[in-house]
Amino acid sequence: MAAAVVTLARPRARFDSTALVGALAGVLAGLLVVVACALGSGSLGADRLAVIGARTGPLAVFAPTLLGLSGLTVGLVLGLLRRPDTARRLTHPPPRRRP
Repeated sequence: MAAAVVTLARPRARFDSTALVGALAGVLAGLLVVVACALGSGSLGADRLAVIGARTGPLAVFAPTLLGLSGLTVGLVLGLLRRPDTARRLTHPPPRRRP
């Protein structure tokens, strides 16, 4: 989503900037997931449900990593598809040479 906002705001944005924005947005979303799970986890009693909830340690590693990598991938693909040269080549192909 963040890479789409960057490409719509700056149509000539390079693919590396859209990839970086996508990765940073993914890491930020992962950290928000960790904070939400840390606030929401806890025991629900004293017996069987005492240990229910997210494991904050592994979640703090995996959520930002996975969301950051997926944001990086989407930003890279979106940046490569929205390149001005690619759009120009698709709409105005070069004329064919006749032998």
